[in-house]
Amino acid sequence: MTVELQDLLLGITQDDNGSIADKIMDSIYVSYKEAKQTLIRNILFVNRIRDGKLTEFTAFLIQNIPDFKDELLFDIFKFSTSYYLTLLPDFHLVRNLLVMNILNMNDTIKIILQFIREIEDKHKQLRNIVFAIFADLIESTDKENFDYFMNVIMEETMTSDHFMNSTPNDPQSVFNQWIKQFYTKKTFQERQEFQIYMFNHGGHNNDAISALRTDNLALLQEQIASDEIDIDEVVPSSLFEQSYFLKNEPSLIQYAAYFGSVSCFKYLLMNGADLSYVDYNNQTLISYAIASGNLELIRLCEQKGLDFKNALSASAYFWRFDVFSWLIDSGKLFVTSVDSNEKTALDMTAMTNSLKIVEITFQELQTIQTIKDIIATAQDYGALDVYDSLKNKCLMIGL
Repeated sequence: MTVELQDLLLGITQDDNGSIADKIMDSIYVSYKEAKQTLIRNILFVNRIRDGKLTEFTAFLIQNIPDFKDELLFDIFKFSTSYYLTLLPDFHLVRNLLVMNILNMNDTIKIILQFIREIEDKHKQLRNIVFAIFADLIESTDKENFDYFMNVIMEETMTSDHFMNSTPNDPQSVFNQWIKQFYTKKTFQERQEFQIYMFNHGGHNNDAISALRTDNLALLQEQIASDEIDIDEVVPSSLFEQSYFLKNEPSLIQYAAYFGSVSCFKYLLMNGADLSYVDYNNQTLISYAIASGNLELIRLCEQKGLDFKNALSASAYFWRFDVFSWLIDSGKLFVTSVDSNEKTALDMTAMTNSLKIVEITFQELQTIQTIKDIIATAQDYGALDVYDSLKNKCLMIGL
């Protein structure tokens, strides 16, 4: 049942007019009554790898299923993983639902503030990130708590070694860049306008980067011609990107590939963009092309003879099953292939909860140590469907 549910949720992200959502609502509702945690968990996982494209559907469920909202917020605001940066899209989802007036502002901000207090001592980086995402909404709702956390965080930040010395994509460094800008805004209106701009532009005050997000070729050409940006410049890490994947400072052409911006991609390609650049997570251009699911971009990468080493794990991570099958069927890669981080496709299931990849890869990757490691990782990431599936398979074959 869970595999079918995952397929249905993917279908919603690909359907512009929402007809699939209407057609499957009855079956989704049945699934919810029988296993509501499974539904919520998979909505969050699919939403993470599809840049918030389940926001509208989540809003629909909140409006039509009475207790869905409470269960959703409970799942999001419980600290249960050391990989908290992967949860950034969940916090973005809550903010979007607040801005859409789907969630009650006062009640939800109370939950967020309680969460911040609970993690304040042990997980200050996560506290800072959550505060940054909701800062203007907290200020508009609870000025006293806003002032308290703002003062505490500013004092910690200004006296921290991280404030002056940190790697570019380090979470604290990224937060520092935000708070230094936010702090200069002297009125609530200025701070609110700043936050709205950051969310609308992925946290980047740069027209060229905005052009890549929307495939605005004319704007990109104008920015490069006027030397506003170098063709091989990297995109800084940001708290305001929907995707955790983009925090690793991709190049401009990688960023264009991620958003499926074909015109901008081709322009950068023809003008000599570096195709061999490796981001902070050892990902190359092919991973970003696969993330978009755009077959034209993937074929352009193939024609250029680019390294496909990370392609299989990327297709597993982003649930691009057609690309995954093509890579295997064409003999480009094997189920047992490892990427630049020594991870297999099955490892990726532990991060994104993809049961289809488990079914495809398990038979060839069923060594005891491999499965034990992946089960542990799945538990850490909250990929409980993969966790249960692997545990059951191990019991069946005596591993």
